[in-house]
Amino acid sequence: MSMDLQRFHATFFEESREGLDAMEAGLLALEDGQQDPEIINSVFRAAHSIKGGAGTFGFEAIAGLTHVLETLLDELRAGKRALESAAVDAMLSSVDVLRALLREAEHGQAADPAAVAAVNARLEAVLSGEAAAPAAAKQEEAAAEPEGWQIGFVPAPSLFMSGNDPLRIIRELETLGPLQVDARMERLPGFEQMDPLEAYIAW
Repeated sequence: MSMDLQRFHATFFEESREGLDAMEAGLLALEDGQQDPEIINSVFRAAHSIKGGAGTFGFEAIAGLTHVLETLLDELRAGKRALESAAVDAMLSSVDVLRALLREAEHGQAADPAAVAAVNARLEAVLSGEAAAPAAAKQEEAAAEPEGWQIGFVPAPSLFMSGNDPLRIIRELETLGPLQVDARMERLPGFEQMDPLEAYIAW
């Protein structure tokens, strides 16, 4: 890597950390009940800036997550959806994951792929209007009962238009251990009504 590119990378990482701090402060203010539209605008601007830099330097995981986050924030600031606790919680979780992805890009400290997949699923669930079903392990039952997680994912119809791929999320989860995938087809329309650019299948 050239010295010039190293310098640009260093500037991006520093500014992104500052942006994430500002995002977190704004989201915590929203969580506390503050309704100032400028808070949402400032969080949006920070996410937009991080996405732009990540896309420029080829940090695809950061760019992908901030794109989904930016989409949600844009709908909030445009008044297309009400601000709900599920959205704020998902966005706060995305800040933590973005910090991990920045460390991965800067220092090679691998981010947890399950955490990345889970926060993407939570944001997509909020965007689709479905209740997030991030999985939690069931309460301890019999000692012989194997521990596991159940994750539900209902993608927004416009998922593919944002450059996301549900199969990539499934493959990331598969690297963590045995995986059972069940497709839900109830949203699948008839063949004549099907749009190849829309996501219909849920998991």
